[in-house]
Amino acid sequence: MPAPPDRARWTVPLCLIALVLAVTTLRIWLAGRLGLAPDEAYYWTWSLDPGLSYRDHPPMVAWLIALGTTWVGQTAIGVRLLTILIAGGASVIIYHLGRTVELSPGQALVAVALAITLPVPAVGALIATPDTPLGLLWLLGLLALARLVRSPQPSAWLLLGLSCGLAGWAKHSALLLLPVVAICLIRVRRLRAEMRRVAPWLSALLAIAIAVPFFIIDFRSGGSSTAFQWAHLSGEQLVPPSEGGVLGALQRIGELVAGQFGLLTPLVALWVVLFFARSRYHPQAVVLLTGFAVPLIATGISALATHPEQNWAALGHPMAGIIAVAAIARTEQLPRMLRRPRLWLALTCGSAALLTAVIHIHALHPILPLPAERDPVARLWGWDGLAHLEPQLGDATAVVADHYGLAAQLRWQSRWFDHPQVYSSDRPPAPPRGRWLLVDDQGDWLDRDLRVICATIVRRPPLLLTNPRGEVVRTLHLSIGEQCRLPTTAK
Repeated sequence: MPAPPDRARWTVPLCLIALVLAVTTLRIWLAGRLGLAPDEAYYWTWSLDPGLSYRDHPPMVAWLIALGTTWVGQTAIGVRLLTILIAGGASVIIYHLGRTVELSPGQALVAVALAITLPVPAVGALIATPDTPLGLLWLLGLLALARLVRSPQPSAWLLLGLSCGLAGWAKHSALLLLPVVAICLIRVRRLRAEMRRVAPWLSALLAIAIAVPFFIIDFRSGGSSTAFQWAHLSGEQLVPPSEGGVLGALQRIGELVAGQFGLLTPLVALWVVLFFARSRYHPQAVVLLTGFAVPLIATGISALATHPEQNWAALGHPMAGIIAVAAIARTEQLPRMLRRPRLWLALTCGSAALLTAVIHIHALHPILPLPAERDPVARLWGWDGLAHLEPQLGDATAVVADHYGLAAQLRWQSRWFDHPQVYSSDRPPAPPRGRWLLVDDQGDWLDRDLRVICATIVRRPPLLLTNPRGEVVRTLHLSIGEQCRLPTTAK
């Protein structure tokens, strides 16, 4: 017997609330049991001195970490709390976006379940990085565009301007919202007609009024984060000359495509391709596909110059969840033997959930036979072993690490006891002259340039960091340097 109308109307929203609460609770539990990644520890150091401009990214991630640690203390949960709550809010936006592009309530709920179980969104919801607040604002902007395509309203223009403006405070790749909006304006006649009204122009002014202050502040501080990201994007920092040329670019693009195929899971990737082939001219499909494809295309272009990071393209992965469900809902267009939407939904969601479950279990208790240098989860392991450095500090005036991630982990792990100030050789400020405990993560720092900055160097036994299974995942080379000083400009 079908459910009464009132009960049916509330069933899916209640299921959505239950899903978000259950997943959020699970994420908080996991957050307290996984060590911080080096980048998370680095952003945590920003939160100790909240500001408006930092070296690498806009300040939103630092503000969120500062708020979380103020609420629940200097713990891993405190660092990640706002990231987890934002990811929960993103799930609700995904549902409304699915409904706006004409999925049924049940289909929109399945799209949420699929989107949050894809590996990158699932892992990103646990890790405190700029990508999570950007992802929330990206989805809000796409929701506004989808509503404008369906029925233009001033409130939707306001939401679009607000999303674009705030996204600029989250991460520089928020600028990709501009080509998304431009493509939708070009491809959707209803939106082009709206340009004769005042609302779109007020939306643009709102976005500019919110975002431009960050860039003004950033340039007044030397353009630190904008210049840094441009150097990152253009390959000035990452691509050795031997990896340049056409063959190097093709190899990087191939790695990007293969990585995205795996991270989306093969079934979701195939449904996205099928949806694009059959629906790319539908106005709502334009919003979905543009929101998914623009980050991927931009990452592919960057691969011509530098090693792209898979998370750059993964900004559009939540859209892939909606697209896959929409494609499965149209299986009546397939040959008769393939018209099994429930089976396809089960296989697609099940394969994504299985892969993500394996990743999370492996992060807690290693089960995959991967060497540490090829295991992306290994960056979460072993850092609590840095506490064993305390007896070796002696009368050192500073602890100096060979890169910022290690320096941040040293600060995080030593936050509970007295210790000399921790510095990084590749980030300001420079440490004071004197006796340094030198910590080398790469194993080549001594031979490369330490003998230039220290009068004498005495090697100490290395410190071995292990995973939960007791296997060594990182070897830190320790030395004591006398009469050390860095050059005026840190490398």
